[in-house]
Amino acid sequence: MISWKSVEIIAGIDGSLNYPSGICYSKIDRQLYVTDMHNHRVCKIDLEDSSTTALPNITTNNDNLKRPLAICCSNDNTLFVTDAKHNEVFWFNRETEKWVKSGLDDNDKKSTFTLPSGISIDENDNLYVVDFMDDIIYSIEKGGISNLIADNYSDIENADFNDSAIKKPYGIFCFQQKLYILDSDNRAIRYFDLKKNRLLTLIKGNTKEDLVNLVAITVNTEGEIFFGEQRRLFRMKSISSNPEVVLDREIWNRLKSEFNLPQRLTYIGALVAPENNSLILVDTLKGLIYNMKYEN
Repeated sequence: MISWKSVEIIAGIDGSLNYPSGICYSKIDRQLYVTDMHNHRVCKIDLEDSSTTALPNITTNNDNLKRPLAICCSNDNTLFVTDAKHNEVFWFNRETEKWVKSGLDDNDKKSTFTLPSGISIDENDNLYVVDFMDDIIYSIEKGGISNLIADNYSDIENADFNDSAIKKPYGIFCFQQKLYILDSDNRAIRYFDLKKNRLLTLIKGNTKEDLVNLVAITVNTEGEIFFGEQRRLFRMKSISSNPEVVLDREIWNRLKSEFNLPQRLTYIGALVAPENNSLILVDTLKGLIYNMKYEN
């Protein structure tokens, strides 16, 4: 069982963030990057002094980011975001300080996203992008080739789900050649084994109250899986373990008193684990970002 040792707000207490929806951590510059959706920008957060700096939000066609939703960072510190208004994926050119379109090629399915939501990247810098409205997950290789890896229109060989179709996928996270997927309409957490080309179910809700409003998921370097409903946070110590509730209303009220936190927890919109025994939690509705330290 997790024992929370400290909880502190590291960004948003001044009201500067408006609907932060995605977060990632760069191992190179050791900074957090958050999509500040309703301010149409991406912000950098320094973990050392909690300072927040807005990145330029101009695109290469002299437009702006509109609704940056999810974000990830490559091994060479390139940032990628999904934009729910443009229906595009952009990457940040640090030399020109502009966002560059990085979309789909002309495959036999479609050449544009409908609502790109979750985004993640593997150790080979291949991108994985969720098209939420069309129940599709794409891989975009470094060479720009787009491959359909899971969708609502085709069965996946060896899928172990009664209904193998993924329905309304949202958050994703890639770790050690496994792409973890929040399958929201099926109220399930699944993973796509990228080596075996196989879709598997990690956990499925047994009742209508289980695994509702799944949005955020991350995996730390030890392989611990954290995922959130609206106001509850779960941890699985491995893919073979049972999930445990590590944060809910009762636990939060206790932490709120212990660490003098000003707000109740309203909506776990994004998660990232920059190091072991540390979790960054985004409360999207309150516009607050928490740094939470724990022991097992």
